[in-house]
Parts: sequence; C-alpha cells; structure tokens
Amino acid sequence: SSGINAEYGVYVLLFPHLVMVIHFPHHSNRYGYVVGFFFAFLLRVLCGEPVLSFEAPLKLPGYAISTDPNKVGHQRFPFRTLCMLTNALFCIGITFLTNFLHSRGYITKAMDILNEYGEPADNHDHDLVIQNKASPDALKSGNDVTNGINNGVTNSDTKADGRC
Repeated sequence: SSGINAEYGVYVLLFPHLVMVIHFPHHSNRYGYVVGFFFAFLLRVLCGEPVLSFEAPLKLPGYAISTDPNKVGHQRFPFRTLCMLTNALFCIGITFLTNFLHSRGYITKAMDILNEYGEPADNHDHDLVIQNKASPDALKSGNDVTNGINNGVTNSDTKADGRC
C-alpha cells in the first residue's frame, strides 16, 4: 500500500512539477500545475490498480486480462510513465495557453483566481530584499557597503592593513 502512495504522490503527480520548477520555471505556472495534476491523477485512476483489486476502466494496449475470476487484469503498457508525461505536457500546454490569453487581455485580474498574473499577496519579503541591496553609486564610490547600508567608511579612511 505504501508503494502505491509513493507512486501516486511522487512519480506521477509531483515529479513533473519538480522538474518544471527547477529547470523550466518560465515555462510553467500555477494553472498548468493544477490542470496537469488533475489530468494525471484522473488518467492514473482510470488505469486501474491490481493491488487494490480495482479493474481498469481504461485498458491500454497490451492489457492482460486475468483468467482467475478473483483477480483483476493489469496494464502491461508503461502507464505510470504515460501519466507522468501527461502531467508535464498539460502543465506546459496550459501554461502557454494561459500566458497567451493573459497577454491578449482575455484573462483579467478579476478572472485570475490563482493570482498568477497579479501582485504577490505578501510583498514584505520583496521589500526586504530591495532594502538590502547596495546602490550602484555606493559600490562605485568604494564605500564599505554591508547589507545596503553605507557605514560611512571610505577607502581613504582605511589604512593599508584594513583598520580604520
């Protein structure tokens, strides 16, 4: 049973999202993740599970029908990989579709229920990052800049050994 949970959660449903977030962050968005997850989950359920005695409503090529009336058949086709690839392809496809629709004005801020194209809900962290960056002028002047704060120490104030 734990093998089934790991298969559902990691390989089929989460692995494509992990790959997209790490390697292709600009080619994926929340809408793609949600739709990809939904369709991969649906396809995986339709492929059945012999361990749970759940007959597959969707019989892929090479489906092995059981001769034992107490057992269900099983898929010989690599259906888990198919489900995982379905997840990734839906993620990419829906991302491109929603980006296209948003760029043309068909997805307005009011329709953006996942807040993909709006401002982040919490800008506090973003403000802290901006405050901690040194200004280009401070870096050019040679001032000692720590966390974006000019400590008032210039190159002329420091001695050869680095002391003030």
